[in-house]
Amino acid sequence: MRKLGIMKNVSFGCRDTNYVHLWFDVYTDESRSSLQRLPATEAIAVLEKHGVSNIKSLEGKSCWVEEDDYSMKFIDLAKI
Repeated sequence: MRKLGIMKNVSFGCRDTNYVHLWFDVYTDESRSSLQRLPATEAIAVLEKHGVSNIKSLEGKSCWVEEDDYSMKFIDLAKI
């Protein structure tokens, strides 16, 4: 099911891997969240598409996710 989520704890760089990622938590309600990681190439495409020049400006922004009982996957930033 496609749901609207809120992005929090947004960062860009190497976290626990040797690869650069954009990572953030997505909250779809008060009791459900998921850590999302986008590879650098995918992240840059999303940032360019939406004209984002400062990663920290994504803090608190809305995004679309595909969610089921066991997983959540980032789709795109929401235009609200």
